[in-house]
Amino acid sequence: MNTMQTPELDEATFYNDLPQTLEKAWLLLEDAARNRHSPMHTPVLVSSGEDQTARARTVVLRDTVRTTRELRIHTDSRSAKIEELHRQPTCQVLAYHPVQKIQLRLDATATIHQENDVAREIWAQMPLSSRRCYLAQEAPGSRASKPTSGLPTDLENRVPEAAESEAGFRYFAAVVIKVEQLEWLYLAAQGHRRAQFDWAADGVVTSCWLVP
Repeated sequence: MNTMQTPELDEATFYNDLPQTLEKAWLLLEDAARNRHSPMHTPVLVSSGEDQTARARTVVLRDTVRTTRELRIHTDSRSAKIEELHRQPTCQVLAYHPVQKIQLRLDATATIHQENDVAREIWAQMPLSSRRCYLAQEAPGSRASKPTSGLPTDLENRVPEAAESEAGFRYFAAVVIKVEQLEWLYLAAQGHRRAQFDWAADGVVTSCWLVP
């Protein structure tokens, strides 16, 4: 079985067609959120550091909502990316599918949900094994004197009970990333294709082809 299979939309359909190109892009992003075998399940999120340099890291795509152009990731609220996105919400997401030979570069704006109703609803659906990640005693990136998971010793090799996992909620952040621009690149032997899609404040999309 091909675990990297995506919903069917073949090259002949989207190769020279802007609307179908956008359709293919959303199909890939929707599949990436629900299919952990998709290469786009772990895109790169780029934010701006305090010194204005680019800060890139791999994240896990948890949800894609096409109607609102929103992607969602989860992270520890003590991580550097949260501070960076609070300071500068504009960011980029970069994803590449080596089998499909498609790259998506998304310009976006991030909204952080922490200790609110949105975060609580997502937290309530999370397995205890995932909640355990937020029980680390120090912030991600803190210096350590020896190799460590950051977890309390008694949680190293077990899943927390529901009650004890609740201590991690204060460190849980759901980041909703609203796509403002999508740039598409398709690598093809007969000639690459590159396109750009921009959304206005009212949701109207404009598109154009670019030279690859």
